[in-house]
Amino acid sequence: MIISIGRASGLGRLLFYIKQGLVGLLLWGLAIVPAVNAQPLPESIWPLLNQAEGILTASPKGHDIQVVFDPNCPYSAVHYQKLRSAFSNLAMRWVPVAYYKDDSDVLAASLLAAKNPSAALARNFQDYDIKIQHGAWPVSDVVSELSIYQKKLQKDWEEWAGATPVTLVRNSNGQVKMFFGAIHSAQREAEFTRFLQENGYN
Repeated sequence: MIISIGRASGLGRLLFYIKQGLVGLLLWGLAIVPAVNAQPLPESIWPLLNQAEGILTASPKGHDIQVVFDPNCPYSAVHYQKLRSAFSNLAMRWVPVAYYKDDSDVLAASLLAAKNPSAALARNFQDYDIKIQHGAWPVSDVVSELSIYQKKLQKDWEEWAGATPVTLVRNSNGQVKMFFGAIHSAQREAEFTRFLQENGYN
């Protein structure tokens, strides 16, 4: 199965896939890997996600769905637009990493520092400029760099994913499961729906 993603370089995630029983090939932004990892991810991932800053969409309750994204990644934009139209009832927490462009870190920090981060995220991806592959939210020259927790998450993310977007859920058994890549087709939407249902989200 070919899945469109943005990707970061690194050998760590390939070793991680092998450990998890996932054979992966990453090439020019395309990944040939299962959309859903069969085995749970390490439980230590969830505390890292919660320590990092994120942007909550929909209801403020029950956000056991988290999306790791880069604000300049075109696949993250596609994923956001589809999730907000087809799964708008689900509360999701969007957690940024920065790798896709040189200013991704500043753009991510600008989104987090906005008066209404959820509205800023919506504008960033709904008005995304596909020609230059850049988010639409204006970069602020007064924001500080991303927090130490964001950097810690990014270092860990480079090993177990190294690409965006990835959607992670924590099911009733406390297991962390990952859906890899964007929803860009009817087939992918069906796979994502099944992923949610199998992990207790109806």
